[in-house]
Amino acid sequence: MAGESPAAVIVDADGNQVGVLLDGTVYRLQTIGKVVDSSGVQVDPAAEGTLASLNASTVDAITEQTVILRQMFLQLRKMNFYLSQVTDVDADDAMFTEESS
Repeated sequence: MAGESPAAVIVDADGNQVGVLLDGTVYRLQTIGKVVDSSGVQVDPAAEGTLASLNASTVDAITEQTVILRQMFLQLRKMNFYLSQVTDVDADDAMFTEESS
């Protein structure tokens, strides 16, 4: 069974194992799951790449992007705060000044 996914016992909505009684013996219903990639080729999940298998430059790039995204998020929060402070005023109440040259 090397390379195959282990069998999984089927359970009902209440978490009870589903079985069939035949000649005084209960046989549990099972299924064998297979994991396939996007092209339909069967893969072994244990052999797939993990975060630990990424090289250092990839981890550094992900970390840098995370820092940039966090900074952008903080800037957006700050902008949201300032925009929430803006109140609507009538044009008659607004004071405009012209700069003279």
